[in-house]
Amino acid sequence: MSNQYLIWGSSGLALILQEIIEEQRGQIVVVADNNKDAVSIDPKIPLVIGDTGLKAFLKDFWQNNNYEKSSKTLNGVVAIGRIGKDRNSILRYLNKNGIRTPSILSSNCYISKTVSIGNGCYVLPGAVLDNNAKLGDGCLVNISATIAHETIIGCGTHIAPGATICGSVTIEDDVFIGANATVLPRLFIGARSVIGAGAVVTRNVEPDTIVIGNPAKPIVKCS
Repeated sequence: MSNQYLIWGSSGLALILQEIIEEQRGQIVVVADNNKDAVSIDPKIPLVIGDTGLKAFLKDFWQNNNYEKSSKTLNGVVAIGRIGKDRNSILRYLNKNGIRTPSILSSNCYISKTVSIGNGCYVLPGAVLDNNAKLGDGCLVNISATIAHETIIGCGTHIAPGATICGSVTIEDDVFIGANATVLPRLFIGARSVIGAGAVVTRNVEPDTIVIGNPAKPIVKCS
């Protein structure tokens, strides 16, 4: 696999992923962002804006490196935190443009050999993924988050720093679990729900619902 990477996004998550990639002997060759006011994560790394900027970069990149687009010899990571559907949308966009989107796993996390991890997932330092846990595509498991045994997490879900997902939990797509929240065993968290920071979830959560508190209670349906 190529060790050259594109990072989409220039926020704090991009800096964390940059550090993990470079520790694993990867090289960031370009940063891309849709925000015209974005600044590169490193003054030595070029920044391109939007679809036009990326396609111009790729044209030169494939030619200068004598690569064929179909060989997918450039890796892409998407440094977008909370909004999972946006992260997965850009992952698909990068794939369409001939860029691989491997998962990035910190060397300072624990991942059981029985864990299943989808495409374009990011597992940050201190995270724990226990036996037979499953991550769908485009998940973000943030710093020191814990996912216990046999928990199934859908695509685009973000487990924020310090959150604990107990065993045999099912979490659907595009869910956000806030920092230091706890989800008790064998519960169901519906798609696009938000679990507030520090919440303790003791009951199932319906899709498109925001819950907060201890015990967690719904406050509003997500728009």
